[in-house]
Amino acid sequence: CSSSSSSSGSSSSSSLGMLGWSLRSLSESESDDDDAALTWLDPTAPGSPAAGLDFVDYLVEAGALCTASTSFPRMGAAAGGLQACALGGGHRVLHVGCEDGALTKMLASKGLQVIGVDADISAGIKRGLRCVAFDGAPLTAGSLSTVAGSLKELADAVLVYTGAAAGAAAGQQLGREAFSSGECLSAGALQEYRSVLKPGSGCVCVEVPLSRGSSAEEVQAQLQAAGYAVDCLNVLPAAGGQQRLRVVGRPQ
Repeated sequence: CSSSSSSSGSSSSSSLGMLGWSLRSLSESESDDDDAALTWLDPTAPGSPAAGLDFVDYLVEAGALCTASTSFPRMGAAAGGLQACALGGGHRVLHVGCEDGALTKMLASKGLQVIGVDADISAGIKRGLRCVAFDGAPLTAGSLSTVAGSLKELADAVLVYTGAAAGAAAGQQLGREAFSSGECLSAGALQEYRSVLKPGSGCVCVEVPLSRGSSAEEVQAQLQAAGYAVDCLNVLPAAGGQQRLRVVGRPQ
């Protein structure tokens, strides 16, 4: 999902990031200010693409998400972005924990029929997104009741993504949720996902910090005990001092 080029006669290097965003690292000959150079690579800098696009790219390549054709050529595969699925229409996706809606809007721009879900959905609504608030405490019994009632058709996928920075500060942002694996893969949460997913084909796609004291083996046993088939379960390298968990599971 990215390409890079370099030349021995050049003092700089460049790479093509997600959705065609160029990332550039400056050499000492171009800038003596290391902080200024690093801003080119900072995913939190103004104008940077939404966090989580690498995860979404993985889901598309794995066939867990099916995007639709886009009218924005610069966002197509030739620009290093998400490829449109050959099946046509984009999947219906519930983006649980949508926070400010940045990743949600990027999903919608690729033809996914996406609904953002969070405790505070004001930021997503300001972006023009379709959003529904949790009923009561997030990911507990009945918390997706309003979401389920708003669906004309059940969803193809539930997507939960918590970035490294948000995971480190979980609980510090009032009204918006930053989930760990213990929260979004609890028995109650897994039961709630069933209420909004297409039986047999729907999937739960999660990339979040791995709860401290937990392990991939424990998570897999929990998913299987809840009646989920596990398509993917990987522990990713630590980010911000905490390991991350990537999971794709399907309720049976």
